[in-house]
Amino acid sequence: MRVSQQISELIEQGMTQETIADKANTYQSKVSRLATGTTKNPRWSDVEAIDKLHQFVIIENNKWEDFDLNKSYQSQLEEA
Repeated sequence: MRVSQQISELIEQGMTQETIADKANTYQSKVSRLATGTTKNPRWSDVEAIDKLHQFVIIENNKWEDFDLNKSYQSQLEEA
């Protein structure tokens, strides 16, 4: 799945580009460029962080407020 589609799905869940950026530890401007596809060679760390957020929120159906990129996935599930 493309990162632009992941961002769209996160926005459909009530997130803003600003909250996605905050949770993915990046800048809102980068999220905007990734969402529109204007970034041709994005940093892998940005794509990976958004992918993890998407997995946590969309695939696993957790609250985005509970996501912390710096914590292990398992510890976040235990806290949720």
